[in-house]
Amino acid sequence: MPGVNDPSCHMLPQQPLHPCMFPSSSKRKTTHCLTNPYDFQIGQNLDDIDLQSTIESRVQILENCLKWSAIGPTCPDTLSCYPYVKNDPFIITDTPHVFFAGNQPKFETRVFHGSNDIQVRLLCIPSFAQSNSCIALNLSTRECYEISFQNETPQLIQ
Repeated sequence: MPGVNDPSCHMLPQQPLHPCMFPSSSKRKTTHCLTNPYDFQIGQNLDDIDLQSTIESRVQILENCLKWSAIGPTCPDTLSCYPYVKNDPFIITDTPHVFFAGNQPKFETRVFHGSNDIQVRLLCIPSFAQSNSCIALNLSTRECYEISFQNETPQLIQ
């Protein structure tokens, strides 16, 4: 899935990276080149909302996107995207169990409690290159943990 600095178009949805860029892995049936967004949250939309609003917390921006049912509420005004006439792919039609955005300044998480006892795990995942950490998510319980690779031995951050 392409990101903001990858060799793909800058307009959303970004088109898939070409399989020729992955000569070994593209031979496997498990490799799928996808558009950005796909079925999950991207980071550029949060960056753009952050620039356009006074909301201080990235996880609050993520929660607002869920409440607004819009992945890209600033498209096409301040975030480039393809024009759509019939179906807007940035509208959230089904409530996800996990809603996340990558390349965020820091790890943040909370559980959103919606109507009908719906609970959604919200995750702001930092760039691995910046944080030297990754996030482990238990899909059964939706508990998550940050794992730091700052030292030679990975450390679980509670």
